[in-house]
Amino acid sequence: MKNIYEILKSFRLEVPEDKKADFDKMLNENYKTQAEVNNLNGKLTKAESERDALQVKYNDDIKQRDTDLADLKQKLADAGTDAETLKNLQTDFDTLKTNYANAQADYQKQLNKQAYEFAIKEKTNGLQFTSNSAKKAFLSDALAKNLTMDNGNILGFDDFVNAYKEQDAGAFVVETTTEEPKPPMFGSKSTKKDEPSPKADEPKERPLIW
Repeated sequence: MKNIYEILKSFRLEVPEDKKADFDKMLNENYKTQAEVNNLNGKLTKAESERDALQVKYNDDIKQRDTDLADLKQKLADAGTDAETLKNLQTDFDTLKTNYANAQADYQKQLNKQAYEFAIKEKTNGLQFTSNSAKKAFLSDALAKNLTMDNGNILGFDDFVNAYKEQDAGAFVVETTTEEPKPPMFGSKSTKKDEPSPKADEPKERPLIW
């Protein structure tokens, strides 16, 4: 597959060497290759499959809870006024209630973890690293940081990146910027031709005396 420079060259277009860094930066920020799109779609499909699996498990837990509640109600009806049986049923109910609350909390925790991992990976893909190992190390540290999520946004991610760059600057590609050439400055030219200065010994006209 041809890279962007080969495609441009086939149309007799060429990016100057001193502009390639800026061109690459803009290209990476605004466009993705077909392979990158396919990779992103694969990750999205995997995330959706994991989410669906969690939803299935959660639904199964709900069904089991409803079955257990119905069973308890029947036992309660059969117990009548038997104090010992009612006490045991209360214990079973409390256990069921606790298990359900724990299952619900675990389900939400798994959803939050999945959303966080997906968001961190997307943010990491937007950065330029000097090697795959550097990228993996950064991703591992970012996931372990467990930053706060707010409506899909990762709070404090930019601060984390800046601090990471200070600790390990060699992990990131250095962005080079080229200054625009300044227009040449020209001195103002006189439109008048230089006139010879009068000679010191040249006689001056004297006024006529009447």
